[in-house]
Amino acid sequence: MKNILLLDKLKSLVEIDRSLSFNSQDPQIYRQRALLFQELGCNALAKYDNRISAYLEKKELEYYNQDYVPLLTQTEFEEKYQGEKHTHYYKIFFDILINDKTFLKEKLDPINFALRSGNATLLGLFNLALRDCNDAMKYLEPFPQEYAIATINKAMLLLLIGDYATGWNLYEKRWETNYKSFENPMILPRPLWQGEQLNSQNRLLIKTEQGIGDNIQFVRYAIYLKQQGIDVLVWNNEHIDDFLRENLAQYGIPTAKLGDSVHFSHWVRMMSLPYLCRTTLSNVPLTSKYLHSSKKYLQKWQTKLPLASQKLKIGIVWRGNALTDTDKIRSIPLSLFSQLFYLNAEFHVLQKEVNQNEEKMLTNYSNVYDWHNELMSFSDTAAIIDQMDLILCVDTSVAHLASAMGKPTWILINYKPDFRWLMIGEKSIWYESVRLFRQDLDYDWKNVIEKVYVELSKKI
Repeated sequence: MKNILLLDKLKSLVEIDRSLSFNSQDPQIYRQRALLFQELGCNALAKYDNRISAYLEKKELEYYNQDYVPLLTQTEFEEKYQGEKHTHYYKIFFDILINDKTFLKEKLDPINFALRSGNATLLGLFNLALRDCNDAMKYLEPFPQEYAIATINKAMLLLLIGDYATGWNLYEKRWETNYKSFENPMILPRPLWQGEQLNSQNRLLIKTEQGIGDNIQFVRYAIYLKQQGIDVLVWNNEHIDDFLRENLAQYGIPTAKLGDSVHFSHWVRMMSLPYLCRTTLSNVPLTSKYLHSSKKYLQKWQTKLPLASQKLKIGIVWRGNALTDTDKIRSIPLSLFSQLFYLNAEFHVLQKEVNQNEEKMLTNYSNVYDWHNELMSFSDTAAIIDQMDLILCVDTSVAHLASAMGKPTWILINYKPDFRWLMIGEKSIWYESVRLFRQDLDYDWKNVIEKVYVELSKKI
């Protein structure tokens, strides 16, 4: 890429910011970050860090700001980095730059702290993001919904960087945000379980929430609690209930559906269980195989799949639901992903949605088998997964399904991933069979695909 001037500066900014996470009392680090912010035209951020540096050095608070000179206007910023305007990192930082102006006004809308913390997290500037989360919570406390949003932003940040003790606790505020994922929460006519001991006369209803992948990942806690002697009943996402019902029955766990007449004494939302079970980075339950394919569906797909060859058999998913907010940075164009098809392996399409252009493109490769029209349920998908050597996918429900089945799964994730994958490392604390391939700050999939190509070549 030509003219990656901004990317280089952002990498330096991330390096400085990360060092503050470990030594936040070093005034020279704040001063370095202030100078870099000044070079990038973020004058409010630069002045703020200057004040912190002066305070730590026991100098006059405006010591470094007395002769402060803005170095870059918005127009100059756009002209200087115009070669990177098309990139995702440019757009994120440009939002920070625009937002920075609001912090120079006499009257400040505190929601701007929340906005900037989100953008800072997308760039990996965790120290700055955490500071803004704390400021947002401080100023927004009189406004319950806005305060809840600021709290959830902090919770997601802390979970991403691995502070589970605080992160899961704050995550309990999610139902007060009115976010799309949490609006109109169902309240059941029984006590909400708070983690207390339940006797044999009690039954705990665990109700799923959010997406299918969340259901697959966190249903492990139903199995874990059953193993701890608690009588549990599970209410799954309707789109995967048939598959999970059969699996949970093998553990002696019944399931329920909306409208079923069932007995229970307490209930809990499924994604509250990591908090109530005091989950840390080192005690996640059931990290190996805990879900299995159906014998009936396995027999069906053993007949259908052309698996006679000795080639490596790889299940693939290159994109998720286009309607989700994060799909733009989560999915990989098939035109790029298809470079892997030149390897001497069999590739089996496991994603349900394939558009006409993609379908046509797939016909160009004799070693690619497109099953998307025949995937009627997750039981179908699981049966194919069971017969693969490897699953290669972006962060979708199929990634969780394959991982929960203990299948070797390579997940390609964007630079700022979902909180469950943490921010660094190739391993997952949730699934032993997972290997993570991460984007760099440039949010470019090209290097990820090249690395996967090399690693697949070794296996072949």
